Amino acid sequence: MKSQTNSVSSSTRPVALEIPPLPKDVPIDKIYSDMFRWLIQHATHFFKSHTVDGGEIWDRIGTRSTIILAIPNGWEIQQQHFLREALVMSGALPANFEENRLNFVTEGEASVHYALRHSRNPTWLKSGMMFALMDAGGSTVDSTMYICKQVTPKILLEEVCASECIQAGSVFIDRAMQDLLERKLRASRFNDPEDIAVMVSRFEETTKRQFGDNAAEYFLRFGTSRDNDPKVDITRGRLKLRKAEVEEAFSDVIVTIIRSCSRLLRKGTVKVRTGQFTIRE
Repeated sequence: MKSQTNSVSSSTRPVALEIPPLPKDVPIDKIYSDMFRWLIQHATHFFKSHTVDGGEIWDRIGTRSTIILAIPNGWEIQQQHFLREALVMSGALPANFEENRLNFVTEGEASVHYALRHSRNPTWLKSGMMFALMDAGGSTVDSTMYICKQVTPKILLEEVCASECIQAGSVFIDRAMQDLLERKLRASRFNDPEDIAVMVSRFEETTKRQFGDNAAEYFLRFGTSRDNDPKVDITRGRLKLRKAEVEEAFSDVIVTIIRSCSRLLRKGTVKVRTGQFTIRE
């Protein structure tokens, strides 16, 4: 793995993840290879059409380009080998490609570099510093604790303990809201899969992103001025949600994330107390 981070294996800790079944007769390597092929084709087209002399430049150096893949912190040799094979299947790399044409970087490490690049105080990272990072995505939330071994001439990070990976991303907030709406509208004519799907979509686009602004109530527009049902807070095509109802959609996910972060901090503290790491103040 081409990375500045020395990863600690998390494969020994079983994690129950919800994995939807693949379509019949569609193997996972085909899904990945098709995805890589699509990405490379569109990236190539974009470069050629948006860069002066893009076609000439790509023809000259495109076959010598380096691919950098960001991968979850817990992915190790087996997963990296699978990605190599999928890239070859896609045609993005030849079967005997040179090793330096493919590099891997953990998502946690990539997030650290992003934070350094966009931080108001880019000097916050110092040698000997230990810190935790949480990557909250659409499906999973990954938390990692690092110690900074050096800053110059290049940043060197080391994982203090096995990362935490849980399924508590934003999609589960949407699911919780869908469940709430189905209960709220059970006796209403708007208890219709299409109407509820539109409401959840509006929630994802607006309310979920606005929540926390201390508003006492929120509105989801899903229909026309003729859509009314005061019993369930629907007026002129708008559904009113109380703050407590929106909090309910967030509550389980927030509790799960806090527990995961607490486990990470406890594991990291144990590692430090055993003397595995020396932390400089």
